[in-house]
Amino acid sequence: MDLPHGRIVVFRGPSGSGKSSLALDVLHAESRRRLLEVLRVPGTGARTLPSVPVDRIAGLPPTIAVAPDDTVRADRSLSEFTDLGTILRSVFAQRGMLLDPQTHQPLEAWNTARVVEALAQLPEGSRLTIGAPLRPFDSPERGLNELRRSGFVRVRLGSRITRLDELERLPAGVAVELIVDRIKWSPTRQDRLTEAVDTAWTAGGGRVRVELGGTDRTSREFGRLRKSADGTVWPKATPDHFDRSRPEGRCQACTGEGCASCDNTGRSDLARHTHLHGHTIETVYALSLTALSRWLYAHPDLPDRLRTMVDSFVALGLGSLTPAQSQKSLGRGEWRRAALGRAIHLAEPPNLLILDEPLSGLSTEQVTSVLRVLQQVNEQGSSILVIEHRPEILAIAHQVFDFGPGSGPDGGRVTESSTLSQADGWARPVSRSGASEPTWTACHPRAATSLSLCANIWTVLTGPSGAGSTSLAVHALAAHFAGRVLVEGCQVTGPEPRLIEPTHLAGTGNARSCVATAAGVWTHLRTLLTSTRAARVRGLGAEAFTFNRATGWCPECEGRGELAQRFGPLPPILTPCPTCGGSRFRPDIDDVRWKGHSPAQLLGLNVEAARVLFAANPRLSPVLEAMAAVGLGYLPLGRSTASLSSGERRRFGIAVALARLKAAARDPRPTLVVLDQPDAGLDDATAAQVAQWLSAAAQGRATLLTVAHHPALLAAADAVVPIPYT
Repeated sequence: MDLPHGRIVVFRGPSGSGKSSLALDVLHAESRRRLLEVLRVPGTGARTLPSVPVDRIAGLPPTIAVAPDDTVRADRSLSEFTDLGTILRSVFAQRGMLLDPQTHQPLEAWNTARVVEALAQLPEGSRLTIGAPLRPFDSPERGLNELRRSGFVRVRLGSRITRLDELERLPAGVAVELIVDRIKWSPTRQDRLTEAVDTAWTAGGGRVRVELGGTDRTSREFGRLRKSADGTVWPKATPDHFDRSRPEGRCQACTGEGCASCDNTGRSDLARHTHLHGHTIETVYALSLTALSRWLYAHPDLPDRLRTMVDSFVALGLGSLTPAQSQKSLGRGEWRRAALGRAIHLAEPPNLLILDEPLSGLSTEQVTSVLRVLQQVNEQGSSILVIEHRPEILAIAHQVFDFGPGSGPDGGRVTESSTLSQADGWARPVSRSGASEPTWTACHPRAATSLSLCANIWTVLTGPSGAGSTSLAVHALAAHFAGRVLVEGCQVTGPEPRLIEPTHLAGTGNARSCVATAAGVWTHLRTLLTSTRAARVRGLGAEAFTFNRATGWCPECEGRGELAQRFGPLPPILTPCPTCGGSRFRPDIDDVRWKGHSPAQLLGLNVEAARVLFAANPRLSPVLEAMAAVGLGYLPLGRSTASLSSGERRRFGIAVALARLKAAARDPRPTLVVLDQPDAGLDDATAAQVAQWLSAAAQGRATLLTVAHHPALLAAADAVVPIPYT
């Protein structure tokens, strides 16, 4: 297939059909391999980096990829995640003005050029006396001898200037200053002034004193070190002084946690007293990105790259966020747009920008903002490859490739299609439910409205990214009944239900997690392996058949089945473990057989084969049946959940929820199922299937609450609750 340079190209097709595999595992992986080959980073073993399994790739530019990362996010601020903080710290270090904490006057570190520039502003004819203040001498006699050997002619003792050859001794307790030169200022004498200041710096140990002649005889002292009124000497600012994660940047009293001495900022004294156009770095971090943009445009001396970066975030609809905002507090759509903004900042033409489902979970207005930014990036010369199904992106694409026709073994084929200008619409009823009084209510400070939820119907929360739909459903209602800590301002009322909340929807970055463990299948398979005669003879319990502990794992790869090879600053490359061959287990553990299957062979079964094998097992059959029903029969049980596509993770979560729902049939409590964006990243056909599965699940004695945006789910739901953005 041929992908054009400098164009917007879209991959679409069913979940699991190979779109992400081609874009990320082939194109992006090959670009990374070639980068290492060019850099030849010493000690990285770049020559052994495996090639991607293709015949030929030609014309591949450097790539920047943004995958739909739904893993648990680090507790970092938006500024750190997007690298905005790196730029702001550098700007404050280079351009900030340190103010004396007591006098609030600027404390400047001078050099020769700045001193000469300041003195050059004086009227021509001004009389200047350039002096070098000296530290007190231990011995007046020795001090006088040193002064005479220095080659200077005059000194200032207190307020009086005298010749050195006229002095018999240095008076005790009197300030001594070498007189370096006396100049009647004119522009023609700038070189002489420069030489005098340079000499004074050296003789005065970093201090220069200039007396202005005239009736008032005023003087001014310049120092290479910044010294405040209380005698504190302040170091030259570096970016680390504005970083709370660095020793130089954190408050020494509380080590960055926040206390009274640092005004609860956790920042160093230097950071708190350094100002830039009326702001400290702490107050800049508290500005919304929209307000930050206005501040940047009000001061043209600030760097263009900072202005451009903030503008891209505002254009993506993130103007209400602040640089200090926690990454964990962002909605999924906000996080993805922030990641997109960071990638755009890094993408310099002719790079290839690879985006996996950048429009997932966004409202129509937010989609429009994202597409406008992507078109601008494309017009600047970058190529853009998007894995997406939204008709809006299809309408602006230069080329669209369909993948399919199915998932897994039925996918992987590519057919080129023409650009689409529009897609079929879906009906969007606000409500078609005859439900009576609400059973549960919930409110969350992030949401502009509260939630009233009726029992035994399917309710969909929808609205712009960041409006608070997930906050209401997951962080308020589900969190309350799951026993998690609620943020201040959350309130939930209603009877306690049997809560079904498949956390697997969010995916995981845990390299040990696989389909079998995430679905709860491996626990039962370990029991079966333990029951075999070979296991009983060897005294092997269930703990021997886990690859998460040393009791059974391969000591080389520690149960991962893979080894990570480091290649300089780039992410590690995974290769099969040479000791266990990828089985994850010790040889004596992998010798155990259940009906002819070793532990590794059981993990090698796909869901469909396992469904047939365990059809009569009441503990294994429900979840395997549900996974096969949602089209995941091709997944190996040992497949890492971190490697699943976004659509596969959604269907996996739905399958787990359906299996748990079936198991809850005998529970007398009301059943509440909470699903967060099960439609994210799905093509229209798969989204329609998901709508059918959820609609059927809601027909029983269960309440289904879903955060969703796809028109197919909105049309199938019993009630749709729009959450406005404030």
